[in-house]
Amino acid sequence: MADDDSFFRRLIASTLRTRFVVSNVVENGRQLVESAVARRPGVIVSDVNMPVLGGVAAMHALRDLDQWIPFVMVSADPENARPCLEQGAAAFVHKRDVAKELVAAVLAALSGQTYVSAGAADDPARPHAPREAADPDPDRR
Repeated sequence: MADDDSFFRRLIASTLRTRFVVSNVVENGRQLVESAVARRPGVIVSDVNMPVLGGVAAMHALRDLDQWIPFVMVSADPENARPCLEQGAAAFVHKRDVAKELVAAVLAALSGQTYVSAGAADDPARPHAPREAADPDPDRR
């Protein structure tokens, strides 16, 4: 997982550790790409806006390396949800929802669904929008 803010790195990592093994925690997208290539995680949780390389750019860099790992993007800006999903992220979690919704978002991403947290949903009455994720390259395996 990657986040440039130390508070959120600790919060996200501790939230993930309630259910998952966290293989590495890094501070920027370049470190994220290097770590993901070396460790091949089942899912990546990444902040959208980071120095050196942002989360979406890191996702694209990994895909350019033929690493199709599901991404769960987190951001303090709910306006980032739609662009992240349109760029291929499996899930988006507003940072204020991390403690209560990150595990569900990761589980959705691991099962091939998309997830949008309540803090970023277009329709707050329907905060979670799981649907089958479209695989942009079904012949990759």
